[in-house]
Amino acid sequence: MKYLIIAAIAIFVACYGYPPYHTVHAMKTAADNNDDVALAKHIDLPSVRQNIKEQINLKLLKMVKDESEKNPIGALGAAFGGMLVDKLVDAYITPAGLIRMMQGDTPEDLVANGITSELTGSHATSEDQKQPFQDASCSCESPDTFTATVKDDESGDEIKFVLGRSGLANWTLTEILIPM
Repeated sequence: MKYLIIAAIAIFVACYGYPPYHTVHAMKTAADNNDDVALAKHIDLPSVRQNIKEQINLKLLKMVKDESEKNPIGALGAAFGGMLVDKLVDAYITPAGLIRMMQGDTPEDLVANGITSELTGSHATSEDQKQPFQDASCSCESPDTFTATVKDDESGDEIKFVLGRSGLANWTLTEILIPM
């Protein structure tokens, strides 16, 4: 009976405990090597893009509400900003852009500095460049949700990478919760 319990615990850990950590490690390794193809295997890119679009559009709606009280014309301009969100998210939320986010950059940093600058080395030296998922804290939120949280050293903002279970032991990145 004792061995049966130990075997059951080992199977549980193998199916539920280790795979999300393995996925985060595989994503980190792919990001370290700037291997977009290997990284993309662990990402549900349409889901991640939709999630970020929803977060940005929610922020824009709040801005429109605040702006409409002050200046109706400014509110109109803010409303048109929502049309740009789709194009910007599709352009910047790519495996290369996600590598930068794993290093702690926010979407604002991606737009301000450009995605390719860090990957080509023109933005920071390799000594200054933070490694993907460096100092990330990982936690299992539920049986089907796992998060890896990366903190921006300068602002203290946190980016949460949310992995969801797909199947028994497969995990993919499905959401990124960005600081607003």
